Amino acid sequence: MEADGTVSEVATFDFKSGNTSSMAVLAGGELTLCTGGPSDDEDEGEDEDAHTYSVAIISGDSSFVPSSEALAGLRPLAPPAEVSARTALPDLLAVPTSGGGEGSDGDSGSSGARSPLVTVRVAGGKAFVAHRSVLAARSEYFKTQLAEGGVFRDMGAAEVTLEDAHPEAFGHLLSYLYTGTVAVPDELLRPTVELAGRLLLPADCSAQLTVQLLAAATPESVIGDLVWAVQHGMTELVQRLQAYLLRKRKEVKAMGPQACSGLTALLALDQGLGAELLMKMM
Repeated sequence: MEADGTVSEVATFDFKSGNTSSMAVLAGGELTLCTGGPSDDEDEGEDEDAHTYSVAIISGDSSFVPSSEALAGLRPLAPPAEVSARTALPDLLAVPTSGGGEGSDGDSGSSGARSPLVTVRVAGGKAFVAHRSVLAARSEYFKTQLAEGGVFRDMGAAEVTLEDAHPEAFGHLLSYLYTGTVAVPDELLRPTVELAGRLLLPADCSAQLTVQLLAAATPESVIGDLVWAVQHGMTELVQRLQAYLLRKRKEVKAMGPQACSGLTALLALDQGLGAELLMKMM
C-alpha cells in the first residue's frame, strides 16, 4: 500500500467455491489472503447482498518474489541485521501509557500527553499524517528533530514542515518507514534517493533504491547517472554504473556528441575517474 492508499498488486488469484477467496502478492513481497461470504446476519433482515470479509497478510524475513522483480532479473534484497532487528511496527504504534514515554511530554507540569500523530507538510503544501514514534524510530533526522530540544519539539504534535521535499518522493519514503520496502517510478528515483539521504534513513533503503537505479540505467542515461552518483558521493553506485558503462561501451560510443558531452562533464567533476573510463573505453 502506497502512502496515498493505493495498493499495487503484482499477481492475483481468484477462486469461487461457495464464498469468494482471493490471493495477491503485493509489490513489497507480502502474500495477502482475502476471504468473504454472505453476512451471518443475512436472515435477520440485513441486505441480502451484504458480505463480510477477512484479510490476512503473510510476511517474514523471506519475502515472496514479486513477478515484476523476477521479470527484471532481480531478487529481493536480504534484510540486513539492522532492519530485521528494528522495533516491530505494532510496538511503535502501541498507545503510550500516561506515565510518559514516546507519546507524552514527560514534564511534570504537562497538561497532558502529546498526540501520537504528526502532520508532515512538504513542498507545495501537501500534507502527510504519520506516527511520531515511527518517524523517530526509523529516521535519524526525525529522531533528532523530534527529541527534546529539537527544532520540531516546540511545534507541538500538530505539524512539522520539510522545506523543498518532493511530495511524491516523501510519500514513497513514508511508505518505506512503515513497510520496509520502497518501489519508485524511474522518474522519481533521483529525488527519492536525495531525500532518503537528507532524512538519514537506514542503509537498506539506499540499497533498494540502488538496485532500482541500476535496473533503470540505459546506454543513453548511464553517463548522466554516473555524473549524478559522483556528485552525491554514492561510491557503490558509481562502481556499478562504471561497470555497466564498460559493458555497454559500444552502444555508449554510438551516442556520439551526447556521450562526449557527458564524459566532459565527468572529467570536470572527477578527472581521475573520467580519465580511467576514457582509457578503458579505448
